[in-house]
Amino acid sequence: MNKKDKNLSYKDLLYVIVVVAVGAFMILKVPELFR
Repeated sequence: MNKKDKNLSYKDLLYVIVVVAVGAFMILKVPELFR
């Protein structure tokens, strides 16, 4: 693999982690808002 491919996959991994974290945060907070 090229360094570019490795760097791209690393950025994609960080992006996925952020999206999952935000998604989990929303899933935990939304039910409290609708209570």
